[in-house]
Amino acid sequence: VCELGQWPRATIQGARLAGSLQLLPREEDRTASRMNQLHNDAQTLSEVDVDVLDSLCHLYFAQLGDRVEIRFDDILTIRGLKTKLGGTGRRGGYEKEQRIQVLKALSTIQSLWMELETVLVYEQGKPVNKKMQGRAFIFSNEDGSPCELNEKSLPERLYVTIGEVFEPFLQGAARQVKLLPNQAIEFNPYQRKWEKKLIRYVSWRWRTQARKASYLQPHKISTLLEKIGIQIDSQAPSRIRDRLEKALDLLEEEGVITFWQYNHWNEDGMSKKGWLRIWLDATIIIAPPDEIVSYYEPIERKKSIKTPNNFSLAQTKEEVCKNIGSVFKECRINRGLTLKQVSDELNISTSYISNIERGGSLPSQTVYKKMKDWIT
Repeated sequence: VCELGQWPRATIQGARLAGSLQLLPREEDRTASRMNQLHNDAQTLSEVDVDVLDSLCHLYFAQLGDRVEIRFDDILTIRGLKTKLGGTGRRGGYEKEQRIQVLKALSTIQSLWMELETVLVYEQGKPVNKKMQGRAFIFSNEDGSPCELNEKSLPERLYVTIGEVFEPFLQGAARQVKLLPNQAIEFNPYQRKWEKKLIRYVSWRWRTQARKASYLQPHKISTLLEKIGIQIDSQAPSRIRDRLEKALDLLEEEGVITFWQYNHWNEDGMSKKGWLRIWLDATIIIAPPDEIVSYYEPIERKKSIKTPNNFSLAQTKEEVCKNIGSVFKECRINRGLTLKQVSDELNISTSYISNIERGGSLPSQTVYKKMKDWIT
C-alpha cells in the first residue's frame, strides 16, 4: 500500500510471517524527490527486479563471505543477456538501457527495509518466533563507504553484506530462501520467459516441501499457469498446452529438473469436448535435480521418509506396459521418424510420447494400444 506523504510500504500477514516491507532509504537520502521516485519504483516493479534479487542471492552463495564483491556486469551476464556487437562484429559492452534497468533494481533493493513483528525461524532444528527489523542487503564501496547508485556514475563493482534481518533466511542449516538451479538463473529473461517463471515458482514449492522431503507433491496445471502469469485463451488452448509442455521438456533436457510427468492424466480426454477444463484441473509432478535435494538435506526432519533419488513412480500393477516406451522409441528411430511426425500421426502429444519413451510416464490403455498397433 503506497500512501502519499509516506514511504512505500507493503503489509505481510501470514501464519508464519507478519510485518511489513518498506522502501526506505538511508536517513541522509530521505528527501521529497527520493520519496516520489521510490513510489514510482514500487508501482513499476517488474521481472528485472526479481531477476536482480535472484542474481544477488546466487552470486552471494557462490562466494559466501561476510562481504562479497560483485561486478556490475556479472549481474547482466547472469541474466542471460548478451553484450552488443561492436563495429568489427566483436562483442562490446552492454547497452546503457540494460545497465540502467539493473541500476534501478539495485537501488530499489538497497532501499528495502523489513519490519517483521513475528517470523518463524529454525534454531537447532526447533521453530522459534522472532521479531526483527533491518535491511535485506547493504551495498558499499571497496573502502566501506555507502555505495551511491545513480546514472551519472555507474559503479563497476559493489560490495554486498547481508543485513541482520535477512541473515537467517540465507545462511545456516535453517536457511529459508529458495535455491534456484544454476542454469535457471542464466535463462534469457525474454527468450526463456516461460521457463524462467516456471522454475522460479517450482523452486519455491521445493523449498516449502524440503522439511518433509516431499518433493513429488503434484502441481495443479491451472496454478502453474496463474503463477507464471499466463492467461488462458479458450480460442487456442492447444498452443498453451504445447508451450507449457515444451518449457517442461526444455527444463528436463537441460537438467534443471530431474523429470516431469502428468499425474493421473488420461490422454483420451483430449478428444472430448471441454477438455481444457479437465486439463486445467489435472496435475503434474516435477522432480528437483540432485543439487536441490542435497542442498536442502540439512533441514529435513530426522524422522521424515526421504524421497528416493531416482524418483521411481512406476506402479507394479502397470508393469504390463512398462517397456512399451523403449520398444516404441527404437522402432521410431529405425523408421527415421521424429517425435513430431509420430505425434501427428497418432494424435498423441509430443511431450506425452517423449515421457513414455523415457520411462517417465506410463500410457493409458488407449494410448498403449495405439502405440502397440503402430509398432506392429
